[in-house]
Amino acid sequence: MLASPENAVNYQEAGLFGIIFYYGLAFWNILPPIIFLGIGSLTDSLL
Repeated sequence: MLASPENAVNYQEAGLFGIIFYYGLAFWNILPPIIFLGIGSLTDSLL
């Protein structure tokens, strides 16, 4: 009986890590265009 809660906790931790990893990849895929547009807007405002 003691092994079941441990497996559940490990599964939840793995699921949480997977979600963070998935959204982390999505965030890094979206981040470069945002940085590029941000730098472009900064240079436009400076010029």
